[in-house]
Amino acid sequence: MPRVVPDQKTTFESDEFFRKLSRECEVRYTGFRDRPMDERQLRFQAECREGHADVAFVCTGTTLQLNFSANSWSERPEDRVLTSEYVDFDSEPGKVHLKSQFILNGVCVLWRGYIDLTRLDGVACLEFDRERAEVEARILRDQIEENSRRVQEFEDHRLQQIQLDQERQERQERLERREMQASSEAEVVEALLRFSEAPQGGNSSSCSSSSSSSVTPQPSHLQHQHLHPQHHQHQHHLQEQHHQHHQQQEQHQHQQEEQHQPYHHQHYHQHHHSHHHHLQTDHNHNHHLT
Repeated sequence: MPRVVPDQKTTFESDEFFRKLSRECEVRYTGFRDRPMDERQLRFQAECREGHADVAFVCTGTTLQLNFSANSWSERPEDRVLTSEYVDFDSEPGKVHLKSQFILNGVCVLWRGYIDLTRLDGVACLEFDRERAEVEARILRDQIEENSRRVQEFEDHRLQQIQLDQERQERQERLERREMQASSEAEVVEALLRFSEAPQGGNSSSCSSSSSSSVTPQPSHLQHQHLHPQHHQHQHHLQEQHHQHHQQQEQHQHQQEEQHQPYHHQHYHQHHHSHHHHLQTDHNHNHHLT
């Protein structure tokens, strides 16, 4: 998280809180309030020499834990040293002049003031820390650029992952379509094989005896089978061939009947004529005897 706001100087000059504390205000030492005054005086001086103290602005009631060491921004403890610039007991007898650097509400500020060593109160104000603000502004820009880079990388990775998922899904769909097509083709081939192996209505005598049925019924296992359009054409062609074969058999049978009928009629007339001639001969013979 960034430690400072983007425009620190504008915030320091326009914010009412900073505007109030930028003027000299009464301050008090707030440590060890439950202890006697003389003990608090000794403890305050000891804390200042150690480089820290708890001081409050009376006008706002804001209590700050001040650090009086130089290079307080450094992460190395050996760089944070106590100097007379930040803790000065010599400039004015009976008072200690203090200076502290810190970030308050996202703005780099300097705390400057003094505290009476007897009364443990004094006067102080906040100043805008221009030098440290520039350093923190550079750090903020670097953080923003780094965050933007990470966000862009995350977005690129997310888009790449989405693209990979889409490609994987498309491959899966193509594979499923191929499997469905192969399964459908296998069903068609199996149905055609079953149809070709099934009996087509028996021999010619059975076809003539079953003249009332002109088309052989389809096998039951093909009635509910979803076949390819080519199979329907093949089935229709077979039915037409069977129908033509049946018609040819009927015509052949009819021709045989027509040829056989005159033969019977002629044989009957010849037999009748021979029998009549024989009777006539017998009659003549009997008449001659008489």
